[in-house]
Amino acid sequence: MRALVSMRRKLAAARRLSPADWVILAEALWEIARAELLVATRRYEVWRPAFERAAVADETRADPRLVGLFETAAANYVRPVGCLQRSIALRSMLVRRGYAAQVRFGVRRDGTAAVDAHAWVEVGGHPAEARSVLRSQYAPLERAAGEAP
Repeated sequence: MRALVSMRRKLAAARRLSPADWVILAEALWEIARAELLVATRRYEVWRPAFERAAVADETRADPRLVGLFETAAANYVRPVGCLQRSIALRSMLVRRGYAAQVRFGVRRDGTAAVDAHAWVEVGGHPAEARSVLRSQYAPLERAAGEAP
């Protein structure tokens, strides 16, 4: 019964989307698939440019509508989307629209001796995704002095 209610809610939300929203959802699904393929089949040197800052705009925050539609696409993708692939895909969409987006990495200890790592996208020094509380949970890794982007 719960699944049926969830499906009805999703269908009702889908009916409210504009044609432009559907285009963004399709783009997000494409970028996620492209990022998965890129990470799975290419060496790091090939997909490393996805982490470099795109200094094309002075926006301080990402468009919340775009990010929300991206999150919807990622949540409804055919399988769970890893943070690295998700970050590459979202950054690609934001840069295409002129945002100075950057993929960031952070680490934390999980209460044991294990170290947990995570990737996310920032625009203007702020996490792009609304659900992100990463600054308080992960210590961002900074580049070493003299290290190339």
